[in-house]
Order: sequence, then structure tokens, then C-alpha cells
Amino acid sequence: LEAAKNADKVVGDLKTAVSVTMMKMQLFFDEAVLQPMRSIGVTEDLDLAEYFNEDTSAIAAAGAMRSAVEALDTFCAVDAKEAFDAVKDKVDLSPLCDMAEASAIDSDVNVAVMARMAKIKEQIETLKSWLNPYKDQKGMTKEKVEGFLEAGEPKGLREVVFVYGQTKFFGYLKHWKAGGKFLKLIAQLKETVDSLDA
Repeated sequence: LEAAKNADKVVGDLKTAVSVTMMKMQLFFDEAVLQPMRSIGVTEDLDLAEYFNEDTSAIAAAGAMRSAVEALDTFCAVDAKEAFDAVKDKVDLSPLCDMAEASAIDSDVNVAVMARMAKIKEQIETLKSWLNPYKDQKGMTKEKVEGFLEAGEPKGLREVVFVYGQTKFFGYLKHWKAGGKFLKLIAQLKETVDSLDA
């Protein structure tokens, strides 16, 4: 009975040590990755609509670009054409102005900017998703985690799943999940202590 009670105490201490380790792992990731993200403005409540204009063709830089494209088109059609025609018998410079119409260039450039903006917004949203401690654990909530804790799971396990799930150490930690191998062993020990104590 004494050995079983001692083992039960040691198991409790081990579970606490595992929990502390996982919380320190979470703190390590937070300090190394999440705090710098927050420092540069990537926060849980970051609203990208405040920073990205959905109609890029309406911003001042788009107007300036459009004017530059139109000026280039006019320059090629008037100034360059005259100068190029004057030397055409020696060298054909017309390819220097062989480009699409100004409106087609404007449209093409706008599409390129919109595509890049969409990709960058997607990447920022992916960054924001790392701020969720339950990332990629479908349906995981604080309430569900509380239930797992009540079932005996050590504190901090669900918060380290995504970051450390591919590590060898997580191969050990996963056995601490509710319903997992280690909690079943602990339950067997408790039954042994209870039966010897009766």
C-alpha cells in the first residue's frame, strides 16, 4: 500500500512537471514568435480592411500610374514615332514602343496589384491564425480544454499541439491526452491504491 501511495504521489508530481514543461514550451513560442508578430501589428483583432483598399484603381498611386502610362503612350505615338521614323532606314527603333494600348496596360497592372494584394492578405490571415492557441484543432475551445483538464489531462497540452505536434517530444506528450495511455495507467494506479486502502 505504501509503495502504491508513493507511486501515486510521484505520478502527481510528474504530471505537474509535464504541465509546467508544456506551459514553458507555450511561453517560449509566444516570446520567440507571437510577441514579435504583435509588435509589428499582427494581432488577433487586426482588421485588414482598414489597411487594404478593395478598389485599388481608385487610389492616388493608381491615378499617377495611369497618367504615366498614358504619357508614355502619347510620347511613343508622337515624339518617339517622329524621331524613330527619321532613322528607320538605318535602324528600326519601332520595337522600343511596341506595347499594348494604355487602357490594356492599366488593366493588366491593376489585376497584378489586386492578385498580389489578395495573396499578401491571405498570408497575413495565416499569420494571424498562429495567434490562436488551438490552431488547426477543429472545434477546440477553452470550454473543451476545461473538460479535458477535468478528465485529468495536464494543463498546457492543447496549447502546444500545433506548434510542437511534429516533434519527437510530442510523441511522448500525446499520451497525456484525455483518454490516452498515460491517464489510463494513472487510473489503474488509483484503482490499485483504492483497493489496497479498502
